[in-house]
Amino acid sequence: SNPTGINAALVQGGAISGTITDAVTGNPINNECVIAAQIIGSGSSTACTNSFGQYVVRGLPAGSFYRVGTNANQSTSPYLDQTYGSLQTVTAGATISGINFSLTRGATFSGHVTDALSAAPLQGVCVFVASSNASGSACTNANGDYTTTGVPAGSYTVDFSDVGSRYIDQYYNGAATAGSATPVTVTLGQAKTGINAAMVTGGNVSGTVTAASGGAPLSGICVTLEHADGSFAGNGGCSNASGQYTSAGVPAGSYVVLFHDGLNHYASQYYSGSSTLAGATAVNVTVGATTPSINAALTAESLPT
Repeated sequence: SNPTGINAALVQGGAISGTITDAVTGNPINNECVIAAQIIGSGSSTACTNSFGQYVVRGLPAGSFYRVGTNANQSTSPYLDQTYGSLQTVTAGATISGINFSLTRGATFSGHVTDALSAAPLQGVCVFVASSNASGSACTNANGDYTTTGVPAGSYTVDFSDVGSRYIDQYYNGAATAGSATPVTVTLGQAKTGINAAMVTGGNVSGTVTAASGGAPLSGICVTLEHADGSFAGNGGCSNASGQYTSAGVPAGSYVVLFHDGLNHYASQYYSGSSTLAGATAVNVTVGATTPSINAALTAESLPT
C-alpha cells in the first residue's frame, strides 16, 4: 500500500552569513566551519566556507540568541577558533550578514605513526596535544600520517592513543606516562613536523555490560583498567549499543577492571561483581591477545525518596 497524508507544515527559519579570511594575508579561507549555537537551549547549526571564504548558516529558529564562532575540530583547521563579539538574534526569513572572522593561524603538529616491529603505517591512531590551557587533535590516515588542528603557542604533551585496538598508548617520545613525556614547544603559526610514534602491541580485555535486572545491554558504560593499588592502567572505552566494549592495548600483566556509569543510573562495579577494589577479581592480559568475557551486570541506583 502507499500511505497518504504524511504531511508537514514547515516553519521558515533565519540565517547568519559572513566571510572568513586569514588575519595576515587577508586571503579567503576555504572549508573553515562555523557553528551558531543557542545560548538558551541546545539548538545549533553549522556551515563551512566556500572557496571565496563565504558561509551561510541556515534554518535557525527565530527569536533565539545565538553565539557564533568558528569550529576548527569540524574542519581540521590550522586556524585558532574565534567567537564573534556579540550575540545574534534571528528573524524568520531574514539573513544576518557581515558576521565575519579574521583568523590567526595556530601551530600544528604532524608526524607518522607505525608498528614498532613491522614499521607498517597505522591508520586510526588518534593524537592529542595538550598544554595547560589549550588542546588539539587528529587521527592518522591510511599512510599513518596526521596533522593536528591549530593551537596557540606553548609547550605541549603529545599523546598517541589507539582506543579499542591492540596498541599501547604512548606519549612523545616513547614515554609510558604524561609525566615522563618529552614536551614539544611551538610558536604561533609554526608547523612542527616529525612528531612520530612507533606503537607497541599490547593485550586487550573485552566483554559485555548488561543490567542486572532484566539483562538488557547497557550502552555508554565506561571501562577502566587499573593496577592492584587502584592507579590508572588503561582506557577500556565505553560500551556500545549492544553493551560490548574492547579496551585499548595494555602491557602484559594483571589488572582489575572497573565499570562506571557517568550518568549515575547504575552503580559502579569491579569485575567480577565487586563494589570495592579489594574484592575485585584480577584479569590477566597477554601481549597480542584479547582476554574475552570480562562482563558486568550492573545494578540500578536507588532513587531518593
